[in-house]
Amino acid sequence: AYKLVTADFDYFALKSKVESFMIGYERDLFLSTHKQMFCWMDEWYGLSLQQIRRVEDQEFGEAQRTSRRTWDLDNPQKEGGEAGKGKARAG
Repeated sequence: AYKLVTADFDYFALKSKVESFMIGYERDLFLSTHKQMFCWMDEWYGLSLQQIRRVEDQEFGEAQRTSRRTWDLDNPQKEGGEAGKGKARAG
């Protein structure tokens, strides 16, 4: 499988450095993902399409919970929460 990745950074002084970094990052991301998929092939081999969909749904749910947990840790004060209560507003 081929993946076309382009990077266009329009600031002259940093253009080549940033574009090289972006392309290198994408290449590493694709390589690591494909390596993981190949290593997991033994776990998926012989499963029916329905079983594979069930595993995908479980992994998707786990990824959402992990993402939500990370988001909550990064942003402890949510809208409608305790942020800003009791503070006087200058104006």
